[in-house]
Amino acid sequence: MEVNRKYIVLTILVAMVVVAGYLNWSYNGTGTVTEKVSERLGEAKMVSTTVDSSKAENDALKEARESRSTARSKAMEMLNTVINDENTNRENKDKASTEMISMAKNMESEGLIEGILKTKGFEDSVVFITNGIATISVKCSNNLTASDVAKIQDVVKNNADVSGEKITITQVK
Repeated sequence: MEVNRKYIVLTILVAMVVVAGYLNWSYNGTGTVTEKVSERLGEAKMVSTTVDSSKAENDALKEARESRSTARSKAMEMLNTVINDENTNRENKDKASTEMISMAKNMESEGLIEGILKTKGFEDSVVFITNGIATISVKCSNNLTASDVAKIQDVVKNNADVSGEKITITQVK
């Protein structure tokens, strides 16, 4: 019974990480689709979010990254607890190990994508990848063009296991 309880707690923590990622993505406003993306761009969605104050503007992506990091650290800690617990059965240890490897791969992809986007001329960005879905918030002074959306989508598709229709791009001004 103790093992089932730990597995339930683990599942709840993973769900909390997903919810935290979504809440950070939608930080300070609701997104609205500002332009249709051509077939060439697949099914990626470009969303524009405006932020009221300049301080919040500068801190929104930083806060999102910090929150993502905190949530992931807590989830990794819980996964480590499950893996290292002598009373956990092999099946649950394997599930926890698989989830930990998946999270590590997503974290690596997120950091790589954020770095590449900066080199492509985007001021700042934060990337959330979970279960084959990528949500990207990009800060840039000009409105994103179809070409910008294509660049971002290509970077994500080339550096993460995410298909075009599972990519959402949000602009933060």
